[in-house]
Amino acid sequence: MNTQTNWLKVCLDMMFSTFGFDITKISDFNKLADHAISVCGYSLEKFSEDEEQIQKVCWIYSYVGFGFHGVGNYSEALKWNREALKHAEIVYGSKHINVMKIINNLAEIHNETGDYQSALEQHEKALELCEEIHEMNTAEGATLLNNIGSDYHALGNYVKALESFEKALEIRETVLKTDDIEIAQSYNNVATAYRLLGNIQKALDFHYKAFDLRVRVCGSEHPLTAASLNNIAGIYIKGGLIDKSFELYTDVLRIYKKVFIEIKNHPDIATAYNNLASVLIRKNDIEKALEYYTIAWNMRFKIFGAEHPDTLASQNNIAYVYSKQGEYEKALELHYKILEIKIAIGGENPNTATSYNNIGTCYYRLGNFEESLIWFLKSLIIHKRSFGDLSYETINVENNIRLTFKEAKKDNPSKYPFSFKEWLKTVENKED
Repeated sequence: MNTQTNWLKVCLDMMFSTFGFDITKISDFNKLADHAISVCGYSLEKFSEDEEQIQKVCWIYSYVGFGFHGVGNYSEALKWNREALKHAEIVYGSKHINVMKIINNLAEIHNETGDYQSALEQHEKALELCEEIHEMNTAEGATLLNNIGSDYHALGNYVKALESFEKALEIRETVLKTDDIEIAQSYNNVATAYRLLGNIQKALDFHYKAFDLRVRVCGSEHPLTAASLNNIAGIYIKGGLIDKSFELYTDVLRIYKKVFIEIKNHPDIATAYNNLASVLIRKNDIEKALEYYTIAWNMRFKIFGAEHPDTLASQNNIAYVYSKQGEYEKALELHYKILEIKIAIGGENPNTATSYNNIGTCYYRLGNFEESLIWFLKSLIIHKRSFGDLSYETINVENNIRLTFKEAKKDNPSKYPFSFKEWLKTVENKED
């Protein structure tokens, strides 16, 4: 059963158990959506004063949104969850835990599209509501803090991410049992923030805390334990221990293959191949890296489809290997395909900015500096709008532009008579 079918089954099962009508023969989400629209329309028309029926309508919208989210149709997922929120506020009032949960769902969908600022705003709105209804020192409160930490992480604000992750951990250690697996998740998140802030030893300490807890609760050959080994391997890469990292990633792949032996294509196996490939790049085994990245891409394509972020990430990795091999035309072709899908899914956002930057890099390597500048500038505008002038992402792209401008000026001094700062200010004003 592929991932889309799994999500469909979950969605249908929830709707069947909640509402009692048989829609189990519906085979895809478009048919499900059409059926749900007719059910909701009928209910709203016939039972507009019946609170119980309006609650059912609310959860139909939510469950269908849940399903669309699962198969990567984020625009539909947003639409259905917004309808769910509208009806939830009618039947529950604006300050209710169910309203909070739907707002959190909206935030998660924004995350999937790369709109991290909107995700943060929705998560903070949900957190504020959580505090108002006195649910802060609960598992739900910890989850929201954890989600906010993830938003700050995505936005590059690792200090704020660490602050939120530590608050979530503090609540979980207070309200959950000492062997609750969610505490291990918090250890991992705190570790990730420390790693990004450059405190490698602290990161390793927290990852080992998560690993020890998972071994104790789940056993040594459980997927969650393998995930902790995977995180530790990532820290070893950061510390330059490439062989140790490769050894751990190989063990992770072995565990996943053993656990998921009956599943030909599994997301965790794809990720394990992807991570091994990243180490092979560092070991300069480019051909083997390309082989593993391709295996990961094939699996993700079969599991998720062409438009899923993980599938696109695998394509991006393959393009990166092509660039390492000096095959910039092949890399450029792939980056254009990735960009086309990203724009179709979510318009212009930080994810598309990354593709703009990658395309600009390919043109730079091909010696087409003028074309490279065009793409780098597209990336810079989005990064500044999303993250501000002083973010890592913005500074990185601006450095790319500076280097490219220097080469373009060498090739055609008369076209670039100004200093870099003067030229950049001029072209940015034109874009505004």
